[in-house]
Order: sequence, then structure tokens, then C-alpha cells
Amino acid sequence: MATTENWQLQVNACLAESQFAYLAIPDDAAELAALDMLAGSASSYWVGIDDLTTEGTFLTVKNVPATFLPWDPPAPDDAGPGEDCVEAITAIAKLDDQRCTTQLPAICECD
Repeated sequence: MATTENWQLQVNACLAESQFAYLAIPDDAAELAALDMLAGSASSYWVGIDDLTTEGTFLTVKNVPATFLPWDPPAPDDAGPGEDCVEAITAIAKLDDQRCTTQLPAICECD
């Protein structure tokens, strides 16, 4: 998506595309690299992972535990606090926790 929005609006935008669409969830390094390429010139973008329900427990938007979490240390650090949504950083193919109100692009995927 070219539009930058907060995490929840990007979740909603994916759902608006199709009832089967959701924020992309990288399952391994190859998929994260492919998503980074799709992101184009964006330095980072939202992925479908958060710890909004329980701090430190990262779930996907499909409500299952996230299994691939290549963090960019010191992430996840909940700096602030309040960094409960996850962004992918394209230049280093890593994930970082970020405030959910941050305006970022996103990539949707479907099953």
C-alpha cells in the first residue's frame, strides 16, 4: 500500500480489500526479504504482529503466536513505553517494535 497510516487503519485497509486479506506476516527470512522488495523505497512498513493484548507476547493478526521474530536489538524494548506494533526495517531485514500511531505504509497478503 502506498498510503501511510497508523497500524490499526492499515489492518482495516487490508480487510477492506478482501475478507481473506491481512497485514503481511513474514514467516521466514526469505519471505521477509520478498516483502522488503515489495516495499520498494519505503524504509519501513507495518507487518501483522503486535503485543497489544499482553506486553511481550507477540501475536499475529491471525491471533496466533508469531514464530519468526528477527529483532533489531535492543528491540523489542517497548521504548517510551507504548511500542506495541511491529514494523519491518527494509535496509537490514529486521523487525522493530513501534508505536501503533506511527504513520507507515503496509503490505497485505491473503491465504
